[in-house]
This record gives sequence, structure tokens and C-alpha cells, in this order.
Amino acid sequence: KEAFAFYFNRNLEQRGFKGAVQVNYGNYGTGEMLLKVTPKSHGTSQGPPGGEVTVDRLSGGERSYSTLCMVLGLKEVTNSPFLGMDEFDVFMDDQNRVVSMDMLCRILKKKPTQSVIISPHAMTHVPDHDPEIKKHKMAPREMGQPTLDLHNNNDSD
Repeated sequence: KEAFAFYFNRNLEQRGFKGAVQVNYGNYGTGEMLLKVTPKSHGTSQGPPGGEVTVDRLSGGERSYSTLCMVLGLKEVTNSPFLGMDEFDVFMDDQNRVVSMDMLCRILKKKPTQSVIISPHAMTHVPDHDPEIKKHKMAPREMGQPTLDLHNNNDSD
């Protein structure tokens, strides 16, 4: 728990946030983890100025950033060879997205992992010529383009 709390806070500090982790282990796997965050703005429109709030009280971008910090904190203390993230940055502004992608790339390069990161945003700030990062950009779907037929059992092609 202490190692995770350390990495969670170190990641949050990249944007001037602070955090706390409370773990209730419970009985028979019924435990829970509560994350509290003090955003750089020292509060949100829903939370008290200068106060620590649970993640569900943060704005969309603050919540996305805090969740990424949690996932990467867990990644630092586990040995999972895989990481998959889908649209984690969809509610982030450009500044948080740049900080988040830099942090993500740095941590994943430090702990080699096979990762798939999907984002609807341009990844212009992710290096193109890094031998450890392979970036793929899909062509946008055209209007009227049919979806893939995944149920076609025609093997004659």
C-alpha cells in the first residue's frame, strides 16, 4: 500500500495535485480503495477550496488525470506484462494530455510492457522516431462506410 501511495502521489505531483490512499481490506476479498485528491486549483466547483475530495467529485479532466495516476501507480508496483487503455484522455485539456502522455511513455519505457493505448486525439507530442514506441494512426471512418462484418463465415476469399 505504501509503495502504491508513493507512486500515485509522485504521478499526481506532475500537475501540482496531491493525493491520499485509504485501503479497507475487508473480509473475503470485499475490500475497497478510496482515493482522495487535492487538485492544483485547490478545489473544484463541487469541492471546498483547498480541500481534499474523492475522485468522483473532480471535474472530468481532473478525474481522468487522477485515474491515470492511479493506474500508473499500480503499474509501478506490479509486474503485469500488459497494459491497455482506451480513450483515457478524452476529457483532458491539451496541457493535461501532454503531461499525461509524457508520464505514460516514461513509465512504460522504465517497466517494459506490451501496451495498447487508444485515443481519439492527435498524438503529435508522442515521439515518432523512438525505437521503443510504435505509433499507429487509423484513417478516419468515412460517412456511409459500412461496419466490418464480423459474422461472415465465407472462407472462399
